[in-house]
Amino acid sequence: MEDLSDPVDLVGEAARLVLIGDLDGARVALRGLDTTALEAERKAAHSAVRERVTSGRWVSPETRPQQGRDPGRSIRLAVFRRDHYVCRYEHCGRRTIDDAVLKLLSEALPDVLPYHSNWKLGSVHPIYWTHTASLEHVLAWSTHGTNDVERNLVTACSCCQYAKNYYDLGVLGWEIAPVCDASSSWDGLKAMESELKWTVSRLSEGK
Repeated sequence: MEDLSDPVDLVGEAARLVLIGDLDGARVALRGLDTTALEAERKAAHSAVRERVTSGRWVSPETRPQQGRDPGRSIRLAVFRRDHYVCRYEHCGRRTIDDAVLKLLSEALPDVLPYHSNWKLGSVHPIYWTHTASLEHVLAWSTHGTNDVERNLVTACSCCQYAKNYYDLGVLGWEIAPVCDASSSWDGLKAMESELKWTVSRLSEGK
C-alpha cells in the first residue's frame, strides 16, 4: 500500500481494499489512522470555540425546540454534492466522508473502525467526530435559522459542526468560503456506497 497520511485517503484506501476482498489490507489502512491526533483535534476545536465565547460579550440567544429541523435526505445530498463534500468553513476546507460509507466500513471491520448508533463517546472511532460530512445550518435552527439551501445550508466536517454548535459565526470569527472549483472530483466516497453495501452484505452472509 502506498504511503498515505491524510485520514480521508486512508479511509478511501480501506474502502477500495474491502471491495476487492482484502480485509486484512483494509485493516492495515484503518490502523494507520492516528486516533490520538484525531481526538486531540476534536478537543482543540471545542476549546477554541469555548475560549472565543467566554472571552467576549456574547449573550446566549433565545432558542426554540429542535423538532422538525431535519431538511431531509434529498436536500442533504444536494448540499453535499453542490459543495463537493468539502467543509465550507474558511479556516477548514477539509474533504469529508459520507457517513453511510463510514458506517458500511464499520459494519465490515468493527474491530478497527468501531461505531455506536447512539454516538456514545468512546465507542465511536474518532474519525466520525472529525471527518464525517455534516449538513450545517449556518444560522442554527435552534436560533431561528431556516432550511434555505442557498442561504443557510452548507457542508461542514463533523469537527467544525460539533464545535460551532449554535454560536454565531461573527462571535467565533468564522466565515463561509465559496463553493470549491466545480471541477473538483471529490464525492465523499459516495460513489462507492452501492458496491460497498453489496460487498458488506455478502460478507455478513458468509459469517
